[in-house]
Formats: sequence, C-alpha cells, structure tokens
Amino acid sequence: MSARLTSAHTGSYLAQKLSGTVIDFHIEKKLHGVTVDNAENNTTMVKAIPLHIPEY
Repeated sequence: MSARLTSAHTGSYLAQKLSGTVIDFHIEKKLHGVTVDNAENNTTMVKAIPLHIPEY
C-alpha cells in the first residue's frame, strides 16, 4: 500500500496523505515523531498532522 502524491506537495496535502497512511496502518498512537528536511512545506505538514490525528 502506498500513498500516491497526485497534487502539489503543499504542507496541508502532505499532512493529509501521511495521516491517511498512518490511519490505514492503525498506528496513530504509535507515531511519536516525523523526520524531514528543512523545506517549508514539511514544517507546515508537521504542524497540520494533529488536525488529522489528534493523538499526535
């Protein structure tokens, strides 16, 4: 199973796709961190993850 990125790689889009994958694998309560580079869209993504996964 993989999440295909079919849209612009904005932070909110990446958060939506990552969150969907985490939920699909039922690991919401096991996600403790995300390692990314320093691109601004990644910062936005990490800040947006709690909107999709409250446990994060």
